[in-house]
Order: sequence, then structure tokens, then C-alpha cells
Amino acid sequence: MNLDQIKASLSNSDPQVRMRGLTALRGVDAEVAAPILLNQADDSEMIIRSFVMMGLGHKRSDEGFAKLLEVMDEDADSNIRAEAAGALAKFGSVAVPHLVHHFHQDQHWLSQMTVVLALPDLNCPKEFLEVALIASNSTEGAVRSTAIEQLPMLLGTPYAEQALGELLNHVTDEDWTVRRNVALALGSFNDDRAKKALLELRQDNNYQVVAATLEALL
Repeated sequence: MNLDQIKASLSNSDPQVRMRGLTALRGVDAEVAAPILLNQADDSEMIIRSFVMMGLGHKRSDEGFAKLLEVMDEDADSNIRAEAAGALAKFGSVAVPHLVHHFHQDQHWLSQMTVVLALPDLNCPKEFLEVALIASNSTEGAVRSTAIEQLPMLLGTPYAEQALGELLNHVTDEDWTVRRNVALALGSFNDDRAKKALLELRQDNNYQVVAATLEALL
């Protein structure tokens, strides 16, 4: 599909045709693709807007960065806000303060999980710890579980001790998925406290937690 065909498809009333146009932008340089993506950023179809957000993360531009910030703050759809946050992370360290702000401002579990997953790859252990400590105590089990899973990313940083302490606080978490991730995470720590906690988790009443513990102990 050439550029004229892509532009024509994006004007089509059929969202499936517009989707094909967006997909074809993968092979187009960022300086050409970004303005086209921005023109579709307010599409009536949620799936189109979602793909646009992803595209703006791959076809980066200053205008795209600004649009992603706007969408993170203003879009009514939680899926779109989370997609925008994930795309913003692809801009690198410049995105960190905005992602931390988004985590604090947007209480939806999907947005919070997106930030927790994004920060470990952005070389910002202090900011990640700040977010992870809050997320690991969320009332949403999925957010807690994700934060726990990511805490070993702090190994080799000045915050490894705090990460281990937080893991130990969740050995008896009510959610078995959290306890499973605690077990897997503790396996990364060469520490007597981690080994002691793993021996405790080996007696867990959930077989998946026990299996994760045995894997961590190997």
C-alpha cells in the first residue's frame, strides 16, 4: 500500500479499512507517519484510537509526545489512557516524570499496571520504587501482583533492600497470585530472609504457589 492508498484508506467509513491503513504505516518513516497518525487520534472507533496511540510510540515526534500526554489526561476510555501511557514510555527517560504523575492521577488499575510495567525499563529505580511500593499495596490484586513481579528489577540498585522488604511483607497476601509472584521474585534474591520465606511458602495451601516456590528454590 503506497502513501496515497494509506491516506485514502484512513478516510474510509469502514473501520476495518482504516485499520489496514494504520497497519501499513509501519513501513513509513516517522516524520511522514506521525502527522498522519495524529490526524486519526480522535477517531470515533476505540480500536482505531488504540492503534494510533501505539503508532505514536513507534513513530515518535514532539507533536506525538504532546498528544499522548493529552490523551493520558483526558480520554474517557481507560484502555486508551493506558495505551497512551505505554506508548509514551517508548520515548525513554523524558517520559518518566509524566508516567509517575499519571500513576498518581489515574486510579484505574490498567493505567497503574501499565506504568508499573514501563518504569523498570527506563533506568529510574528511585521513581520505580516509589510507584511499586504504592502498587504493591493496591486493593486491586492484579496491580499488587504486577508490582510484586517487577520488584526484582531493583536488584543491583541502592533500593534492593527495600524491594526485598516489600516482598517479605506479602508472603501471606490473601491473593494467591500475589503469593505466587512473591515466591518467584524471592528466588532472585540471594538472602537468608528470602530463603526462609520460600520455605514458608512451600507449605502454602495453593498448589500453584507451591509449584512457584519449588521453582524458585531450584
